[in-house]
Amino acid sequence: MLVRGIASKQSLDLQGHLILAGAFDASIAKRGLSGIALLLSHDSRRKAGHIFKLFTQDRALHICAIVDPRLPGVSEYLAGFKKGETLGFSIGARDVQGIEAGPHKLITQADLYEVSLTKHPVNPECLVTFVERDEPLWPIEFRQMFAEQDAAVAACPNPRTFIPTIRYEDA
Repeated sequence: MLVRGIASKQSLDLQGHLILAGAFDASIAKRGLSGIALLLSHDSRRKAGHIFKLFTQDRALHICAIVDPRLPGVSEYLAGFKKGETLGFSIGARDVQGIEAGPHKLITQADLYEVSLTKHPVNPECLVTFVERDEPLWPIEFRQMFAEQDAAVAACPNPRTFIPTIRYEDA
């Protein structure tokens, strides 16, 4: 099942941190998406699925992921969301670099190693914004193929669309 939302946003969170947009870009490039876990509430024993897209845009780290409702706890989180309960994202990072700014900390760079689905996000603006309907639009094999194609296009320094010229013989 596909979920989308904001994993991190450049706004003050409940711990007094302000994570600058782009703070995780180097880490994501280094680790790759397979090196960043998708968990339930930061519990490394509770996988939720896998991330297939993370990108910084409009002062936020956006996430697209495939969650597996067959994994323990995932279906309960999704059911709560469908009933109107809050479902958000929270990040786990190491090697945090930043600047102390009075009572707050400006985080300029960090090593992102996991994103969690949580009912209580530390940043109230980091919410799940979309959950695919119960019947997936595409089978998992197709969604994985689409994710691989998106990754290949993103890896191209200057992707171009090539459309061959069609020539018709004169009749």
